[in-house]
Amino acid sequence: VRVADYSQLHQAGEIELVGLHLTPGLIYGTFRHDLEGMGYKTKDMLANVVINYKADAQEGSLHVDRLNVTIPDVAEGELSMLLSGLPVDEASGLGMSLDTANNVVQSLKLTLDDDLLMQRFFVQEAERMGLSVEEFKTQITSDMDMLLGSQIDQDWQKDRLALLSAVRNFVVKPERLVVEINPPGEISLADMWDNLLIQMTFTDRASAEIVYGKKMQAGELGLTARAESGDK
Repeated sequence: VRVADYSQLHQAGEIELVGLHLTPGLIYGTFRHDLEGMGYKTKDMLANVVINYKADAQEGSLHVDRLNVTIPDVAEGELSMLLSGLPVDEASGLGMSLDTANNVVQSLKLTLDDDLLMQRFFVQEAERMGLSVEEFKTQITSDMDMLLGSQIDQDWQKDRLALLSAVRNFVVKPERLVVEINPPGEISLADMWDNLLIQMTFTDRASAEIVYGKKMQAGELGLTARAESGDK
């Protein structure tokens, strides 16, 4: 563990955790089972974490400049975001807490770089369904293409269709997925998640059943998403 300055952690921090052992409690049960099904030994899984942030108790804001989590042979994820509306602890004037219903998202960027996770996932699912990897990918992207081409209620699906389009391209070439959110108005963390949520379920015919979350106004998230080559 490396910390830039312990005395200033309530205001700003640069923290690095190297070789963090991901105990069963740190990996969601269903996801842990899925990882083990792909050949990962989760009991031996280690992660490297870097956090760089700045908090302003007077304004009730939190700026996470960088939260990077790297799990070798799995994936690397990086998040940056600016939140406002964090309640302040009146006793200390410093302690702020996350409240998803009231914290306002000013901006957010999420980047996911695949290592071996998606490759192993495709192999596992294709074998389970008796398909080649390319056949499996073709079937699920065909379902995505069908939804992307639909005009039904598309005005309010704008943000999620942008995300789905990027996910579709990421499935074809799983290297890097980038999602950026810059809301034109105020939106809470909870509402952002409801509006963004896409649940995909794979049936025995490798069809992607896609379920959307809460219905909101078009473009309320100010979302852009794209799949990139990993060397960018």
